[in-house]
Formats: sequence, C-alpha cells, structure tokens
Amino acid sequence: MEAANQIGIAVHQLQADGYAILHEALPAFVIEQLHEDLQDDFAATPFGTGMFYGERTKRFGRLLRRSAAAQCLVLHPVIQDVVSRILGPWCDRIQLNTTQAIAVHPGAPAQLPHRDQDMWQADFGKREYLVNVMWPLTPFSEENGGTRIWPQSHGSNALSAMAQDDFIAPDLVPGSALLFLGSTLHAAGANASAQERRGIVIGYSLGWLKPYENPWLAYPRTSPEHSPRARGTCRLRATPTEPWELRRAMSFDPARGLQGRAPGSNRCPASRPGAAGQCLCSWEEPMSAGPIAERIYDALRAMILSRAFMPGDRLDPAVIGEQLCASVTPVREALHVLCGEQLVVTHRAGGFFLPTLDEPRLKDMYAFSNEVLGLALRLWRPWTIVDWDRIAERRTAYAERVADAFEGVARASVNSEHGRVMALLNARLHAVRMIEPAVLEGSIAEVRDIECALDSGDKDHLRRLLGAYHRRRIRSSAEILHALHRPSSPSVPTIGI
Repeated sequence: MEAANQIGIAVHQLQADGYAILHEALPAFVIEQLHEDLQDDFAATPFGTGMFYGERTKRFGRLLRRSAAAQCLVLHPVIQDVVSRILGPWCDRIQLNTTQAIAVHPGAPAQLPHRDQDMWQADFGKREYLVNVMWPLTPFSEENGGTRIWPQSHGSNALSAMAQDDFIAPDLVPGSALLFLGSTLHAAGANASAQERRGIVIGYSLGWLKPYENPWLAYPRTSPEHSPRARGTCRLRATPTEPWELRRAMSFDPARGLQGRAPGSNRCPASRPGAAGQCLCSWEEPMSAGPIAERIYDALRAMILSRAFMPGDRLDPAVIGEQLCASVTPVREALHVLCGEQLVVTHRAGGFFLPTLDEPRLKDMYAFSNEVLGLALRLWRPWTIVDWDRIAERRTAYAERVADAFEGVARASVNSEHGRVMALLNARLHAVRMIEPAVLEGSIAEVRDIECALDSGDKDHLRRLLGAYHRRRIRSSAEILHALHRPSSPSVPTIGI
C-alpha cells in the first residue's frame, strides 16, 4: 500500500476506534537485529513488582542507547506522519515520551486496564496527549497475553467508559505495529502459553508535557556541539514546523555519528551487509505532513490573499493562534516570514499589520510589474511557457489566472530572478486583482488575450498587451483602491479554461 494511503487510513482508524494496525511496517531483519541486540538486557533485567507492572514481567528503557535498530522504530516515516496529524494541532513540538522493552513471561496474569494519558493530570476528552506504538519482537496472540484494546474507548468516551469484556487482542507478528491513543483503554493480557511474549513500546507525546522517560538522564549529552540536532541528523518533523525534540534522545559518538551510523551515510544502521535496500526509517528525509510553522504560514498567507484582513489591520499572533489551533511561537515565525515577502509589516511601536496601500504605492507596484515583465521578455526563451494542465487544475478565478500568466512570462526568462520577483509581486497584488473585474469592465477579456499571446509565443503582441493592461490600471488606481477598502466587494467572476 502507498505510504500516503497508509497514513490516511491509520489516522482515520485512530480517530474512529482509538487504535490502528500497520502490517509489515518494517522488514523482519530490523526487528530480528533489535531483538538480538536486547537479549543480554532481557536476561539481566529483574521482574517487576506489584500487580500493575507485573511480577512475571520485565521492563527496561533507554533503547536508543542499547541498539541502533531502535532508531528505525522511532524514526519510522509513516508513524511520524500519523503521530504528527494526531498530536500536531496541540503543540509546537512533539517529543519522544518513552522507549521501553517488555517481556511477559508464562504465567503472568492480565494487567489492569488503563489509559496512559492518566500519568498526567490534564483536561481529558478535548485533545489527545499521547500516541503509543507497540512493536512485537515475538508473535502476539490472545493466548500469550497479546495487548488488549477496548475499541472506541478513547476521546470523550474516556471520561465514562469502563472496562468490559468486549476487548480485542489482535494477532501480530514481528514487523507489524499496533498504534493506540493515550486515551484508549488497553492492557497486557494473561500469558497462558509456554513462551515469553516480547515487545517494544515507542511513545510520543505533546512537547509541553513531562515525558515518562526522563531524556536528560536516559540520554545525557557529552557536549553541546555534538548534539544530533546541531549536526542536522535524525530529526523527526511535526505537522501542519518544528523539529521533534530528539536531540537528547540519541546517543552520539563524534567519530561514528548516531549509534554506529557513519556521518553522511544514507544507509540505515540496521541494514545488513548485502541486504537489498534499507529499512523504511528514512534517515535524511523522513516523511512529514509538514512542520507546524509551515502549516501556519500557508494558512495565514491564504487568509491574507483571500482578503480575510483589511489593509492596515493589526495581526495579533495570540488571536490568530487560537483560530488556527496553534501556539503564539509558530504564528510569530510565520508572520516574520511574511514580513520578508512584504505581505505583512511591523511598526516601531510593535506588532504586525497588513500593509496600507495608497494610490502612489499602487501605481508604483503596477509600473514595477510591467517593468519586470518587459525585462523578462527581452530575455525570453523561444519555447512554450505555461503549463496549461497545471493551470486547469487550479481555481479559475481572475486573480489566479493573471498571476499564472505573469509568472509564466517571468519564469521563461533566462534570468531566474525575474520569476522569483514576479511570484512575490503577484502575492502583494493578489487582493487588488480580486476586485479589478468589478471596477474595470473587460478585465476578463484582457487576461484571455494575454493567455492566447503567451500560448502562441508572439512576444511583440504580448508586450503590447501587457503594457496596455498595466497603463489602464495605473489610470484607474483611485477607483480600485476605493473598492479595495470597502468592507465587502462584489463576487469575482471566474474564467473558463
């Protein structure tokens, strides 16, 4: 199954049922190597005490220091993306909550049903705080005490749902992964078989919570300059734009990189010599839904281009963060980026604002647009400019069509800077273009003529059309600005392909 489909299905199952299963999530040899690396630790670890931890159960953590293969579980790209989509809306950073190996020996009784989110005294039922992933080292079954899950016991149901007999204990094999939410009721079953059942739990939680496994003690840094984050290696990314906090969760050897991985190598440390390819942990480019600040940037930029704010409006990071379900920090980062694009400005007194636009400035922007396009036409390549299939997939609103045509001209220049400048200028003029058809009759016919000239490659005719387009708008700047500052403008017509 394609990774994108796996992600979507897993997220849906987690949201609907509180758990999801990824079959064949990792090659068997990765799990085998991890299991082999942990054999001595399993033998040396004493049994637990008390009914909850189990007097016939062994547990130990710090797995990232014990085996290079553990990083393949932590950095699994599909799981990264799934966790990001579940937890990303509630934090700027997603942290590694725990890495724990568990061995349930024969005769171990069933564990008391519980929810892992109860380790924090939080406002339950409104958000998720934790996602756990159970990786079997040996086969799981109901007979040997495989993990029990109570479907649909998560979310708001966690406030009232009690343990009944309607649990499931899915059969799992090494290489598969069982994901479940921190609000999902679960427990280890009774091991009625003659064999140990072994597994690994990798937990991810909201970055502002205290993690279950203390990373400062479990993974101390030898020196700041040798942190994985400083070297740019092995970073997880969160959703909708911050790196996951794994800098203290990875032991680092300056000579060898992370857990035996040679610096600069793209090969997974769990890959065996001669094995085809590598596992799925994607060391350099883990799959991501995209970090939080990028999501905020995209959303905020779309709001500005769609005239959700009026010129001169103050953009309060706290208010925007509440609207976009994000903290103030990524909103501020996005606003600073937008300042660089001149879509947002700052004042000496402080704060972010949508730029005001007066008649002289609007005339200058129109004139500059014409000058950039004129320079691009002087260095025009003779081949086709516009990807019409891509444009056909976009909305057919007038402003988008103008931007596509102008950027098509600019990007056909030998000088690549023309395309970059025009893309930024298109964004600054987008709100103005949205209302041009309501002020200037025949605007739609103008852009159609420009598209036809662009498609035919008639450079001289295109130059005349672009000059006429911009001169007309320079003359009408006052009327366009008057319409722009009205609270509500007429709907903008669309253009047929």
